[in-house]
Order: sequence, then structure tokens, then C-alpha cells
Amino acid sequence: MLTTHLPRTTFKNQTIVDITKGIRIGDIVGNQVYSMQDYSVPAGDRPEHVAFNYYDDVSLAWLVLLPNVGLDPYYEWTLTQRDLESWLKKKYGSIATAQSTILFYEHSSKNITISADTYNHNTTLTYITCGDYSQVDAYTYYDRVNENNRHIKLIDKQFVGTIPVQLKNLFNSN
Repeated sequence: MLTTHLPRTTFKNQTIVDITKGIRIGDIVGNQVYSMQDYSVPAGDRPEHVAFNYYDDVSLAWLVLLPNVGLDPYYEWTLTQRDLESWLKKKYGSIATAQSTILFYEHSSKNITISADTYNHNTTLTYITCGDYSQVDAYTYYDRVNENNRHIKLIDKQFVGTIPVQLKNLFNSN
């Protein structure tokens, strides 16, 4: 659906869709205060599943990704626990190694992290009190990242019907 409204260009004597044209969410939904909805992706769901579950249309998977531009659907999309652990085994050799590999230390009450090297040399650093910091291993860190990737934004369902018209107007005006 998206590509039917994108402008065309010529490349190697063929007319193709010009995917270099960007779309801003505000161009589609305007300044509506409630145009974006929080959504928690169930384990194992891909953008196509989210589109079907939320919009009742699997072809709107691109609309799931549009407001989440910083989220790479191949490498940053939320994983199932099994897939996450499989990835950790590839990266660290085993789950036990991932759980024993300390990536950094975080302060218990302040939003401060320090490297493992800094923490290990704290005898010479007077501003670090060991009891204030706790270790964060690779397993815990990547589990947190995976959980954070689960929370995305979606364009509210009420705007779906107007999106083709908005896209057509947007690209025809350029």
C-alpha cells in the first residue's frame, strides 16, 4: 500500500519506486494529541503479526515500523526467550558465560554506570563506593534490551482509513 503512493524515479532505464522520500508521522496524522498508542509486542510476534492483531490487516506491517524508525526490524525487534538465549550462546559460547561476563556496574540509586575496569580499580578512586554499585552481566543486560524493544508506538487505528489519502496528498504535493 505504501509504495503505490511513493513517487517514481528512473534507475538504469527502469521506472522504480523512489524509496528515498521520507515520511514523518506528523505529515500523516497531523498534530493529534492521541494519535500514537503504546503497544507491547507479545513474545514471538513480528511486525506482520502486530499489524494483523492491531489493525486487522497484515499488509500494514510497514505502518507498525513507521513510528518506530530507530528500531531495526531484523536486529532489534524483540526476541522470544528461546531466540535470545540462542543468540547469547552464539555470542558468548554458553548461557553460563553470558551470566558471568560483567559488562558494567550500575549505581543503586543514581543513574550512573561505570565500566568493569573502573570498578575493579576503585581502590585508587575515592569517589566510588563499592557497596553503591551492582554488577550487570551480559545475560541481564541483553534481556533488558530485549524487553525494552518489546515496547513500541503505533499510529492509532482511527487514522488508518485516512492514511492512503494523506500519503497521496503528501507525495503529490512534493
